[in-house]
Amino acid sequence: MAETATATAAQGLVGMLKGCLEQTKKYIDKTTEEQRFIQLADGKATPLWLVGHMAFATDFLGNVLTLGLEPVLPADFNSKFSPTEFGGAAITTDPANYPSWEKVAKGYEDSMNRFIEAVSALTDDELPGGPKGVVPDMIKAMLASVQAGVALTIIHDSHHRGQIAMLVNQ
Repeated sequence: MAETATATAAQGLVGMLKGCLEQTKKYIDKTTEEQRFIQLADGKATPLWLVGHMAFATDFLGNVLTLGLEPVLPADFNSKFSPTEFGGAAITTDPANYPSWEKVAKGYEDSMNRFIEAVSALTDDELPGGPKGVVPDMIKAMLASVQAGVALTIIHDSHHRGQIAMLVNQ
């Protein structure tokens, strides 16, 4: 009888991350120049801010805190794309306050590709272990394990991709 390959939990997470990247890239490609700064209300997220925020969150929460890697994004992504309650600048519709759409999209792809590559190297035995980076007290409960950090990144990406879809599909 032939053996059938069984996917590991880590491989399952990698598959979900690759799906996130693929689906988000579709919305990045679909968003027109006119749609990049659509805002439902003053101070609310725009598609450009959301993509930048997803890039920053994947890099910081995923690469740095969960996996203990060096960041791939420039330091200014933190202040531009972090929520105000975490020290980020207020969201605006002024393009001068942000990197170009192309740089933001590349930042998203770079941070996700780095995270996917690093998660691909994990074994299932590493998933229940604690995060490999120094996690601030205020978010320790959300990042109790490597698996929790990867799952949070998947959920976060999916949530914000839905917001982008809502904004560009009006």
